[in-house]
Amino acid sequence: MGSLLRTTRTAMAVGQIIYFPAMFFSGVFVPIEQLPEWLRPVSEFIPITHAARLMQGMWQGHPPGDFLKEAAVLAGVCVLGVLVAVRKFRWE
Repeated sequence: MGSLLRTTRTAMAVGQIIYFPAMFFSGVFVPIEQLPEWLRPVSEFIPITHAARLMQGMWQGHPPGDFLKEAAVLAGVCVLGVLVAVRKFRWE
């Protein structure tokens, strides 16, 4: 956010506008099973959903091999974030 927006204040506001709905729709605050039926597929496109599944599974003692999809999605988001940051970063 910091490399895409002009000021720190704007980046914080936009980050919070994105962060809190993502937390609600990803199964962190409300279990995905309790979300409306039409909203469940949307949660698959939120990276926090995959992070929550991975952490819950590890906490419950499941083997890491059960969460390859989640790890791949999170690695992809990380790579995409680094690429955007490298491309858009500017010294001021």
